Amino acid sequence: ELSLWTRRRATTRAQVKAALWDRRELVKTTSMRRTLHLLPSSDFQMYIAAMRDWSMTQTQNLLTRIGASAKHVDTMIAVVMEALADGPKTQQDLLARAKTKAAKGMRTWLKYAWSAMRPAILEGLIVYGPPRGAEATFVRVDQWLPKQKAVDPRDAQVELATRFLTAFGPATHRDFTKWSGLPTSVTKPVFDQLG
Repeated sequence: ELSLWTRRRATTRAQVKAALWDRRELVKTTSMRRTLHLLPSSDFQMYIAAMRDWSMTQTQNLLTRIGASAKHVDTMIAVVMEALADGPKTQQDLLARAKTKAAKGMRTWLKYAWSAMRPAILEGLIVYGPPRGAEATFVRVDQWLPKQKAVDPRDAQVELATRFLTAFGPATHRDFTKWSGLPTSVTKPVFDQLG
């Protein structure tokens, strides 16, 4: 809300909340640089597809170092999705559920990391839901947003770079790397394709 307000003073908190929780025109999720963003719901899959592979690779690398395998991550995603089947849950609700199913590597992750939900968020399966007092909740995308079309990751990266250049250009692939959090091994070929 503060980020929007600094860019557009005419937008009120009530308007932002209505766009997020009532009309669902905006979605609150992790995106560029694996940080929290408000995104247009209509563009949700484009952002997820552009960022997913790199974000999941980085998360999996961290999990591997603490002894969690891809199978453990899949189990956590399944637990989170099952827990959210009947509606929004808080982080603490999901963490408690995840701890009952977690293997050793994932228990280490859950002990030190902020979120049992991180992989499901990065995969674009869940997003933030309406807050309960001071606590955030999470919801399943398939229950919260209209049906989402799959987007090719490379097409999504090109689209994201095009939008970046429209807003901030002229710029280089390194500028796009800093803004998006994608590595230069991704951004340079995208900029080469854009010419």
